[in-house]
Amino acid sequence: MTFGAVCSPASAQYVMRRNADKFRHSAPDAVTAIHDKHYMDDYFDSMPTAEEAAQRIKEVSQIQEAGGFSIRGWVSNSPDALAAVPPDICSPSVVTISGDNETVVEKTLGLKWLPGEDAFGFRLSRRLEQSNTTEVTKREVLRKLMSVFDPLGFFTYYTTSARILLQDIWRTGVGWDEPLPGPLVQRWTDWWTGVHNLGSRSIPRCYCTAIADRKDLELHVFGDASESAFAAAAYFRLSLPDDSTRVAFVFGKSRVAPLKPISIPRLELQAALMASRMADTVRKEHDLPIDCIVLWSDSMTALRWIRADARRFKPFVAHRIREIEELTDVSQWRWVPTHSNPADAATRAPPET
Repeated sequence: MTFGAVCSPASAQYVMRRNADKFRHSAPDAVTAIHDKHYMDDYFDSMPTAEEAAQRIKEVSQIQEAGGFSIRGWVSNSPDALAAVPPDICSPSVVTISGDNETVVEKTLGLKWLPGEDAFGFRLSRRLEQSNTTEVTKREVLRKLMSVFDPLGFFTYYTTSARILLQDIWRTGVGWDEPLPGPLVQRWTDWWTGVHNLGSRSIPRCYCTAIADRKDLELHVFGDASESAFAAAAYFRLSLPDDSTRVAFVFGKSRVAPLKPISIPRLELQAALMASRMADTVRKEHDLPIDCIVLWSDSMTALRWIRADARRFKPFVAHRIREIEELTDVSQWRWVPTHSNPADAATRAPPET
């Protein structure tokens, strides 16, 4: 393989999958996992029990080895799953010390994973943690904001407020390396302090340990907008055999409002479209059968638009209604009060830390 060539990733993936297909009859589940659970040279999977995880590790390793791919760096939240794995191909876990406690930390596609807790955490690059820049400029704000990696939207309410701040900085017309006005500097300092405090937060990786025994699995997606931003948040709601319920955050997403003024109802429609796309993504990317999908909005205007004939409206509204109708069913849409809409938090300033 020629590393660095444009075709290299596609070629490597093709060879890996071609090799795996040879074992389709002897280990079909492992082959499917190789096809669906790989991202470049990283493999991520989850099994109900440690025994099944150990078997999956064995099968995937043997199949990949047959094609010349040596899988290394195995790590799991269950020591039993790794009992039969040679130590030399297990991950050299990073250990962080906080007080009298030691925590094992793994990096997974830019996220911080704590195998002992089986939870995701927030990771700030060491270079930014040690940044001692005293003068706050637009360049410095953008550099630090773009370094915050949060692909699943765990901390959307923080990243959105920083984007809103950057937009306000842009409106002032200040240069890239000119000092920011005092009020903007204070807002930035408060935000940066809050981001450092996120290091103590963690989010469970597993939706629910009893998910295999669930009676029903519902997907609920909420959309909301303000004059500054619009956002959506997706949750799973599980009904368990003991008649209890569990709610798990799936992922969130947000966008700042355009610099050109746009009405709140249109922004609410944008949030509804974002929620529709998120629901479609969750449905396609999960192998869990979803029994019910419900989408929520606190805008009666947006809901009336969705339930009306798109041909009655101008292009901006009509095009978005058509896409929402393609991705969802009108009967799936419901109204929720603003104070009960979790997506509302992502369109406002973050809480005090």
